[in-house]
Amino acid sequence: MNQVVALERIENPNSVRRFGFIPAILYGKGVSSPQKVKIAKKDVLKLLRHNSKNSKVYVDYKNNKYFCVIKDVQLDYLNKDILHLEFQAVHEDEVVKIELPVIFEGEEFLEAKGFILETYMSKIEVMGRLKDLPEVIKIDVKDKKLGDKITIEDLNLGEEIKILEDLDKVIAVVSNSETEDIAS
Repeated sequence: MNQVVALERIENPNSVRRFGFIPAILYGKGVSSPQKVKIAKKDVLKLLRHNSKNSKVYVDYKNNKYFCVIKDVQLDYLNKDILHLEFQAVHEDEVVKIELPVIFEGEEFLEAKGFILETYMSKIEVMGRLKDLPEVIKIDVKDKKLGDKITIEDLNLGEEIKILEDLDKVIAVVSNSETEDIAS
């Protein structure tokens, strides 16, 4: 699991960014009150290369290591800069509700057959102990056939994870490519 080092922040957020840091806040289990912190921008970029909102990370702050969830990543949508991060410290055994991103694996095999995957859900809400929850929900679609539907009921995340969506809700459907020859 990833880890970042946070330093105490007394400067305003713009000053922090000017000196190569990203402002953040750390709060939750074991943190007496919300702490204004800063993290080196290079460390944040490395962290977010493989993590996103709802990812689990360790935050090292004032010689304490906190098990956290990235609760928010604020971006400047004009230039894609990271403006602010929010870390919530939790216990690994704590039961949480969280939206997990859905990742489809094997779409290139569908495309090779002239099919496309129409996706209807990019996130799925689940509940479980934090240590049992995956970072993402991976769905293998390489062996799917034309017309196949993937529903919530098709997911197998284990007994310790409860899916908080209707079982008949459609996640994705395999359909014909839009490049069909209309003349035939």
